[in-house]
Amino acid sequence: MKPKDVVWELDAHSHGKHEVLRRYLTNAWFPILGSFAEHIAFIDGFAGPGEYKRGGKGSPLIALEAFAPAFEKDA
Repeated sequence: MKPKDVVWELDAHSHGKHEVLRRYLTNAWFPILGSFAEHIAFIDGFAGPGEYKRGGKGSPLIALEAFAPAFEKDA
């Protein structure tokens, strides 16, 4: 079923995905890749609009927040 609104309600399945994504990217992949890679591409084939009703962040924003600290050492 196609959503009628651009900003959706956050369901339990998406919340679980976001927690795994946040921990995995923040604590593992971005710091590891950021230590030697000049470029990183992150693709989320099931990303929503980036925010949810009632202020929840979506996977695009979670990934960006996890990405920034991995490269702050160069700033």
